[in-house]
Amino acid sequence: MLVEVGTVKYVVNWKHEREFDRYALVQDAQVSGDAKLLRALELSTGRTICRIEKLGGTSEVEATVYCSKKDIFEKDEGRKRSLKRALALRGFMKQERTLFWDEYHNRKPQTAEAA
Repeated sequence: MLVEVGTVKYVVNWKHEREFDRYALVQDAQVSGDAKLLRALELSTGRTICRIEKLGGTSEVEATVYCSKKDIFEKDEGRKRSLKRALALRGFMKQERTLFWDEYHNRKPQTAEAA
C-alpha cells in the first residue's frame, strides 16, 4: 500500500505468520523482563507484522500484533491492529493517520499473482 503524506511517500507492508519461532522471542523477552510480551507469546497462535517505510526502503517503524489462542486468526483484523500500532509508534498526527486509513479502506486486494 502506498500513502503520500505531503511530499513524502510511504510504503506499508504486512506479513502474516500462523507459525513462527517463539524460542528466540521468548529468550529476548525474558532477558529484557518484558512480561507483557512473554504473556502474548504464550497465548498466541499467530502474528501480523506491519512495516511502514519511506519509498526507497528507509524503514520508519515496525509493529507486531499477536493472535490469542482463543481467537480465530484473521488477516484483516491483524492488518488493522498492526497498522494502528505502527501509526501510534511512529507518532503520526491525526491528519496524517487519516491518510493512511483512507488508503487502507480504499486499497485493492492483492491477487495471488501480485503477492
